[in-house]
Amino acid sequence: MLRGRNSKYWAFLLFVLIGICFSLEGNATPIIMTFDPTDNYSNNSMVSDTGIGDHSHVLTTPVGDISYNGRIWNKLAGNLIGDVSGGGYFLKNTTGDNSHPGNAVVTFSFPVPMWKVEFYWYALSGTVALSNYYGENNQLIFSGSQNGSGTWVYDEVSVGDELSSPIVKIAYWTENTGGVKVGNAGALDNMKLYPVPEPTTLLLLGSGLLGLLGIGARKRRGSING
Repeated sequence: MLRGRNSKYWAFLLFVLIGICFSLEGNATPIIMTFDPTDNYSNNSMVSDTGIGDHSHVLTTPVGDISYNGRIWNKLAGNLIGDVSGGGYFLKNTTGDNSHPGNAVVTFSFPVPMWKVEFYWYALSGTVALSNYYGENNQLIFSGSQNGSGTWVYDEVSVGDELSSPIVKIAYWTENTGGVKVGNAGALDNMKLYPVPEPTTLLLLGSGLLGLLGIGARKRRGSING
């Protein structure tokens, strides 16, 4: 009878431990990319791009460098639209000219896998916004599309929801009704990236919690025996 109780006790403690780990993971401080000069962890990669065409950026964060392309600007198709908060800058795809060829596809490469990504996207009416998310070995794990509305739209993607594995790359672009990629028609803003916790961090946390739980179990057995 006592052995059965102990089994249930340890099963309950394991369930609590797993729940705590996921809770800590979900509440981890995200990497924020607002594409403004005051952006968190900025290393001047958020300064606006005065030159037209496609640009390369590198943002240094506590988990490594995030590389991405696109133009940090406050206009789309020549019109001032403002970012999500109504002013400031955002990241747009580009078309460029003969001297600045540009790129209709904006791609982010992460130094570590992300278990969740939140963002706002904008696409001009008459275009279609598409996004691809890549996991290990650049394997496509999710694809989404939606008609542009000319307004900022919130979206998120995460492991356990749309995804079966963490994200290492994101590609975003816009197309016309004929399926041809077009630049200067889509934008991203206010991205929040949630890195997958390091195994050593979770291991240390789990070891510490299991140790405390073990002490509690011994005290419980001692009180029963006494």
